[in-house]
Amino acid sequence: MTPERRGTVALRWIRSQILPIADAHDHPIRNWMAKRNLWRPELPLPPSIRWIAADAPVFRGSHSGIGAIAFPIAPVEAWRAAYLETPSPSAVQLVCIDADGEKADYANSRGNRVDMPKFGNARLAIWTIGDVHGESVSVCEGAAHALALAAREPDPVIATLTTPRPPIAWRVALSMFSSVTI
Repeated sequence: MTPERRGTVALRWIRSQILPIADAHDHPIRNWMAKRNLWRPELPLPPSIRWIAADAPVFRGSHSGIGAIAFPIAPVEAWRAAYLETPSPSAVQLVCIDADGEKADYANSRGNRVDMPKFGNARLAIWTIGDVHGESVSVCEGAAHALALAAREPDPVIATLTTPRPPIAWRVALSMFSSVTI
């Protein structure tokens, strides 16, 4: 099986294990954000954040914490077409955490301890916070940076969760915006 095919199969399998979250003040995601000063406590969580519990099959009973934050990622066009909803992801980035919001990990199928695995095809896929239909957008690398920006800036935020190869490939994907702040 090709690596691309394995990624598609893995994404389909993990999708059923990912759940929307209740926006409780004591949810482990809130603890993770608070420890890093990423999000203002009075703001509701971005609706595209998802959760996967530590007892989900993907973790094979080896998760060292309580679960993982799941960031669905898809091309810019998919986010624009799906807004106000979250698009069907082309990939998912997990961030494993414990109940206190600290880093956790699990043993993947190869037996390696991992804390931030990706499932699916992440090429030119992004995670967004806010309405990306406008003319302006802020772009950053990483979900944590996106949360910190979105909690403090008015523009919608695009997070790349993978290094673009080649970097010039992002030019076309972002050309729909007249103003891009990186």
